[in-house]
Amino acid sequence: FDVFGMVETNVDWRKVQEKEKLPSRTREWWANQHVSWAHNRTGPPRQVRQYGGTALFSIDQASHRVIGKGQDNTDLGRWTWTKYKGRGNQTLKIFSAYRPNPPQGPFTVYAQQNAFFHSINRSICPRQAFLIDLATELKESLTAGDHIILMMDGNSNMKNSDISKKLQELTLREVILERHGRKGPATHKRNATSTPIDGLWMSQGLQIEQGGYFAYDEVIPSDHRCIWADITFQNALGHNMAPLHKRQPKRLHCKDQGLVENYVHLFHQYARPLNLFQRVTDLEKNLRSMSKFEAMQKYEELD
Repeated sequence: FDVFGMVETNVDWRKVQEKEKLPSRTREWWANQHVSWAHNRTGPPRQVRQYGGTALFSIDQASHRVIGKGQDNTDLGRWTWTKYKGRGNQTLKIFSAYRPNPPQGPFTVYAQQNAFFHSINRSICPRQAFLIDLATELKESLTAGDHIILMMDGNSNMKNSDISKKLQELTLREVILERHGRKGPATHKRNATSTPIDGLWMSQGLQIEQGGYFAYDEVIPSDHRCIWADITFQNALGHNMAPLHKRQPKRLHCKDQGLVENYVHLFHQYARPLNLFQRVTDLEKNLRSMSKFEAMQKYEELD
């Protein structure tokens, strides 16, 4: 079941041109995709770099089962989710979430969220607010009958902390620790106590085939380990997916100037090392100097 979650996208997407936004930038990465993403939109946009934000990619077959998407209803971008429908109305809801670190400076995620809660007269620590609000939304989804997968940078010990206890109360399990035991590695480079602060939590009834941690920088440049797990379509959605029809190649839409410019740029990157432009020019000069009969003979030799 091909889903990829990201936290701390660190961009205010309102300040980015359409062709630079996540769906446009990743359009050619997979045959089919669906993207859910969120960032802090509680104040006016100031600059492109904005700490925090989450994203969730549903790839290829998984993208065809999407029936909805959403995000943290405060507009802080604390989490985003995608919902999928399977056999017999079985539904799966996958969350990608980021809990802020304790306060460290004026432009941190914690500071952004703290300013927002002050603006609405909600006197609460942003870390505590995250815990309460996420638990409320997870409980609502479970009550509605959804299976849950939560991919999270919790900035808290996934083995034993306030957030692990709250998720356990909701009958969620951290499936990597469940499979391999509680003596695994740290998930952040600066941690020297083998404390995983990132976790993969699932509701009862969902089981992974295998899973674990990548090395630092193995998937993307990051000071966190990427977590991975395999779950079958049958387990996630109640049945095996039928094979997809062969997808027709995409056509170049010349009315879309952004696509045209991108195509020309990529073609030049390919053609320049092969000296294709000079070779075409030389071929054209040679053909012009030949008679029609000689040109036909040359064409047959090339063919």
